Amino acid sequence: MENKAHPSHLVLVISVLLLTGAAGPAVNSQENEKALKIERYQNEPLQLVEIRIGDQSVNAELATKPIVTSERLDTITFKQTAGWYRHLEIRLRNVSGKPINGIRASLYFHPVHTEAIFSVPFSAFSPSGNGILEPGAETTLIITEQAWILSEDILKRHLVDPEQSPAFFGLATVSFDRSLEWSKGQMLRRDSDNQNRWTVIPN
Repeated sequence: MENKAHPSHLVLVISVLLLTGAAGPAVNSQENEKALKIERYQNEPLQLVEIRIGDQSVNAELATKPIVTSERLDTITFKQTAGWYRHLEIRLRNVSGKPINGIRASLYFHPVHTEAIFSVPFSAFSPSGNGILEPGAETTLIITEQAWILSEDILKRHLVDPEQSPAFFGLATVSFDRSLEWSKGQMLRRDSDNQNRWTVIPN
């Protein structure tokens, strides 16, 4: 699956697919106010149901807030401990009407001292256990221990402090099969003559 990066920034991305199982650690002590921006699109195939950090649900209004423009960057604020991003869970519902077999989503950090954007990939867990998210079914995105270890090493090498860097969540691609996917507000079809090329399907 291709990486589709913002044209004006360097984005370090690791792809994720639908997996099986579920997990999530707990949180405690010394809370500070944090902010998380959420990329949202009007034609998203996955509806935002809930954002949890540890045992807190932090998006009471955002989950049901309608998207009236083609895209939007919303912000939620919350009080949480250091390392809050390690306990972030995002629950999504398949509203596309089609089975989904792949999701690529990341938590991004954009340090103020550079134009580069650094990503930590989410893993998406299908309730059926077969790697397919059926229409109407829900999936929970989490950052696994393995993904964090790899990403943390990259952040340290580039002197990025995730505690001090603005953060946002982005849903990059949703795959329906090998030839059809959604990406940041657009439906794409694989070019039959060039398997490495995707073309936009007119609305």
